[in-house]
Amino acid sequence: MKPRILYAATFTFLSLSGGRFSATFMEHELQFSENWMIGGAMALQILAHSLMSSWFGTVADSWEASRSIGGDAGSNADSSEIFAKFIFLRKGRMLMMICGLSLSACSILLHIPGTLWMSWKSTGVEDNSPLPDVILVYHLVLRAFYAMGIAACIPVLDGLTLAQLEEEGRESADYGKERVYGALSWGLAHIFFGPAIDHFGFKTIYATTILSFFSCCAVFYFYAK
Repeated sequence: MKPRILYAATFTFLSLSGGRFSATFMEHELQFSENWMIGGAMALQILAHSLMSSWFGTVADSWEASRSIGGDAGSNADSSEIFAKFIFLRKGRMLMMICGLSLSACSILLHIPGTLWMSWKSTGVEDNSPLPDVILVYHLVLRAFYAMGIAACIPVLDGLTLAQLEEEGRESADYGKERVYGALSWGLAHIFFGPAIDHFGFKTIYATTILSFFSCCAVFYFYAK
């Protein structure tokens, strides 16, 4: 199976967990009423992604190296290598990707308690009260964790693709032929995602996040086999 299927599944998750609607999701669902709140959240996501992507890539490579561990793994390998070898079919990069998507999906779903609390607090109140600092910080932390999850997935997927191309004897220039499926899935998902948000509201993102996450898990499983 080619890495293009992984790009298609992963970028579909990125689309259906917010995608280009992330800013409006924060404005309408998380009640980020000020521009600096949205801008700060987006900047925090970029910072978290930039800081963590190289570290996650290094860890994923070390887990992938555990595939070469022999029968004496218990005496010579650390716990992370043993975990990667025996839990996820000795596919270290795949393990890192599924961990990253799990973190991102949980981060999106954990916005729900914050929005429910604000909905309960504003019951019977006519004017829009400002977002409490503790709830704002709560949502900002979740946005940072979401970005960390993506950082544990996309760069690792790029490394996995280049490694597979090398194993198959293909040129590294073919990398773009695989990654383009991610761009296609991103665009196609948004075609259907936009009307769904218009019809059902921004809470649709919670449902589509769950659906796309489990779809990714299925794709990753069959790819790893």
